[in-house]
Amino acid sequence: MICTFFWTLTICFLIFSQNCFASGVNGSFRLDEYNFVPLLYKGEETGYQACTIKGSAYIPVEALEEFGDCSAFTLDGEAHRAVFTPADMNVLLGDVETTDFIKRYAGNCYLDYKTIYGKDYISLNVMKDFTGITYTTDGTLGLSNDDVTDITYVDLDRLTETHRMGQTVRKTIGAGSLFSSSEEEVPIKSGRQVYILGESASFYKIRTTGGQVCYVNKEDIEETDDQAPEYDYSFMPLQKEPYDRKINLVWTSPNSAGVSSLAPDPTGIDVVSPVWLNQIVEGDGNINSFVDRGYSDLCHERGMKVWITLNNDMTTTGSTNYTTKVLADDGLRRKTVAQYMFYAMIGGADGLCIDYEDVRSSDGPALALFTEELAYYCGRLGLYITSAVYSPMPGNEQIYQYARIGECLDYICVMSYDYHYNGSPDAGSVSPIPFYREMIEKMSGYCEPEKLIMGIPFYTRIWKVGENDRNLGALAVIMSTARDRVTKNNAQIEWSDEDGQYIALWQENGDNYKCWLEDERSIAQKIRCIYEYGLSGSCCWRYGQQESGIMDMFEDVYHQDGSWEDHETDY
Repeated sequence: MICTFFWTLTICFLIFSQNCFASGVNGSFRLDEYNFVPLLYKGEETGYQACTIKGSAYIPVEALEEFGDCSAFTLDGEAHRAVFTPADMNVLLGDVETTDFIKRYAGNCYLDYKTIYGKDYISLNVMKDFTGITYTTDGTLGLSNDDVTDITYVDLDRLTETHRMGQTVRKTIGAGSLFSSSEEEVPIKSGRQVYILGESASFYKIRTTGGQVCYVNKEDIEETDDQAPEYDYSFMPLQKEPYDRKINLVWTSPNSAGVSSLAPDPTGIDVVSPVWLNQIVEGDGNINSFVDRGYSDLCHERGMKVWITLNNDMTTTGSTNYTTKVLADDGLRRKTVAQYMFYAMIGGADGLCIDYEDVRSSDGPALALFTEELAYYCGRLGLYITSAVYSPMPGNEQIYQYARIGECLDYICVMSYDYHYNGSPDAGSVSPIPFYREMIEKMSGYCEPEKLIMGIPFYTRIWKVGENDRNLGALAVIMSTARDRVTKNNAQIEWSDEDGQYIALWQENGDNYKCWLEDERSIAQKIRCIYEYGLSGSCCWRYGQQESGIMDMFEDVYHQDGSWEDHETDY
């Protein structure tokens, strides 16, 4: 990302931590990992305090207004957020076609403030690309605005040398056609550069930097000698690198404040997929964003890719109906896709992972179209694209159209767990090996095995059971909680070759309990399947729920050429 204006904002560390809470727009969060530092300008203290957490730098909104160029967005103090309108921005988002799409359909996009001790802060990791601010935290001082370097000129090879350049001298409205009033009008701000494609006696036919073609009065355009347009902000396409080993993806979730709760250690991890984007139910196509550019930068420094997970807010009442509405409406669907792409770029993503659940089977074809549209623009920008799908149990193929989406996706993440769930009539394993193998074989009938990434649960369920394992109540727990219950109650533990995991039984307060345990040995059986069937890797729900040693196993087997057999340990 390149700006035409560069500032240097130096943050000098005076670190302290406080074990307390602060309220944010999205809820409350702990401050015990925040470092507060004085904010300096030209070597002098400003009176402002900045703070950093997990690679992200936040400064007071007032400081951003004072030291940065805020002309690219609006600061909405009442709503506590910055408002971006791509259509009004002189920005290149990957390429001209993608820029045109986002400008045409995205509408307004937002970056929420964080409220700390009653003061509004904003992410500098994101805003630096739009304000001309760069910053360091290495103890050096200084701020200047005379380092104007790396101005980006984009030569669009689709345009011939005969096309001239022009610049608008006043705000104008471009007509979509000289002969029909039904064509869409194109608002153009003053000072914007455009291509002159042709002319008549009174009008220029122009192409905007966003790719829109329209007609304007000649008096509104002044020809220039420039060879190509200059952009204030450029987000350049990535180079997608193929994987030459198994992939282990881990999902992470934001905490209630929108800052990811864990900054993963890279051991055993290739891809981090934070759940950062979700559609707002009845939100007119808008997306709720928790993107954290600093977190992405930290993952990149540690050698991990970031594939942001986007979902349809499936746990919110009305999500299924609203998903139907969005998928069926071309305008809403395109707005959703455009916003996802915008947030992916400002969030520092290397890819996207679609996670749309509780979708009606009748919406399957529309969901596939939505997937294809996202895949198309991800492909243009060099972003990986995958989708988390239910296992191919009866009825699910109609929802996810596995064969169709397999044609456009880089990978398919199969959520091969919850075979037994809280509402199951009988107790059982979350992910038994016979089920695991069956799902691999069925999915391999829809797409090549090399596109499959199979789910691995870092959780299990504790069941209160009746006769013949009848379910009398279930509780989903992380791996360590299950071990604590088993140890506390001196449970009887036996290995099940059939299920590929240990089974624990015990009595507690006169009731019978049973648990199909997930541990290093059970996960090793799933890794064995991944190798035997020639799959691309695994996706784990979710990071932070695993016991110690689990990530070391992935590191050993995936990255160090170890064997899954070396991890068949006793419970």
